[in-house]
Amino acid sequence: MLETRTLDFDNLILLSVNEDLIPSGKTTQSFIPFDIRRHFRLPLPINIKMRSMLTIFYRLIQRAKQVYILYNTESDELGGGEKSRFVKQILNELRSYNPKITIEEEILVTSPFEINVISKS
Repeated sequence: MLETRTLDFDNLILLSVNEDLIPSGKTTQSFIPFDIRRHFRLPLPINIKMRSMLTIFYRLIQRAKQVYILYNTESDELGGGEKSRFVKQILNELRSYNPKITIEEEILVTSPFEINVISKS
């Protein structure tokens, strides 16, 4: 997403906006130990990463006319199951900042397909 900082889109489709994907659950390593950071009240690497990711995310959607944010509600080995905290923040706060914004939520369901096995005797 870092490469999108200087781009503006009319229509934007964001896929896999699940927690632990956006923002990433992986932490970056730091040379400053946790105890020293806590003692001097320095920000933790995860907080720094979260702030920068949030800034990039909002910058990406700020000028778009239509934004589609898709996330997986089924938990599996790739994660999923929970929408990103960025999506939750948009749903809770965005209308109060701009009442002209329309937010629609839809649940898309795909029915499982059947596999027919033909056996030859």
